Amino acid sequence: DAMNLLHEEGHNEVILGYMPDCDGDRGNIVYWDNKLKESVILKAQEVFSLSVLAELCYSIWQHSGEKDFKPAVVVNCPTSMRIEEIAHTLGAEVFRAEVGEANVVNCAVEKRAQGYDVRILGEGSNGGTITYPSSVRDPLNTIFAIIKLLVLKEERMFEIWCEKSGYKFNPNYTLNDILDSLPKYTTTGVSEPRAVLHVKTTDHEKLKGAFQKVFEKSWKEKQAELKKKYKIVSWEAVITNGTKETVDVKDFSLSKKGGLKIIFKDKDKNNVAFMWMRGSGTEPVFRIMCDVKGDNEKMEKELLEWETQLILESDK
Repeated sequence: DAMNLLHEEGHNEVILGYMPDCDGDRGNIVYWDNKLKESVILKAQEVFSLSVLAELCYSIWQHSGEKDFKPAVVVNCPTSMRIEEIAHTLGAEVFRAEVGEANVVNCAVEKRAQGYDVRILGEGSNGGTITYPSSVRDPLNTIFAIIKLLVLKEERMFEIWCEKSGYKFNPNYTLNDILDSLPKYTTTGVSEPRAVLHVKTTDHEKLKGAFQKVFEKSWKEKQAELKKKYKIVSWEAVITNGTKETVDVKDFSLSKKGGLKIIFKDKDKNNVAFMWMRGSGTEPVFRIMCDVKGDNEKMEKELLEWETQLILESDK
């Protein structure tokens, strides 16, 4: 590609680029990997994580010493849990809304009215970054967020993150170091064919009610296996409707056409994975995905296959 060709021609100063989509609200971020010696396309969830890390560190630097500073991030329901890990490390709250840019933007407005400083928001599942006061996605915001981390060294932005996360700080850090410092998660890509499931049932409330019965029955059968293989010992249902997230839901059908997430926990109640679903409003399909803590493609694959099987069994 273009970046590889430029490096072959000796232009080693080229380390970052992006390719926007046709309407310019999203873009693939490309960077030069110093280890692989080739250009690499970042995944959507990684792109958004970099933006969140950069803008939170920038906010901390901007508001240093302010006692009433309450940083927060607003994301959509299927955004990877790595955002919570980044935010909580930096002392920020995370609020989740249903899929849809308007839901995320409106949720951020509500949280600002409650006294939170929401500088960064967006849909991690598609990599879309919104930087306040903007209310629309713009990949240039992502580029500038990454540049801040790389260039503003006197402001100690990346150093602040390293101090709080425990990652060893390298004064001559590159984008490789920043990416290596991010919490490791394995997440289904939103554009993958296995993330789209065709269903016959048009009543999403009915389908999710049926899914609950099938899931609870299957959970009893797989509980011992999940504990042995992945240290999963319990689960919690979470739903999102518009700007509202409701946790520990006992009736899955209450999510209606919104998002439904099953969060899996270990013996210490730490979140280790989730499966998520939401029906499309325009097509007879369900968008599905799984998010797993750590570099564990096998676990993500097995959980997604389990989720697929349960939904198809419910779709009768």
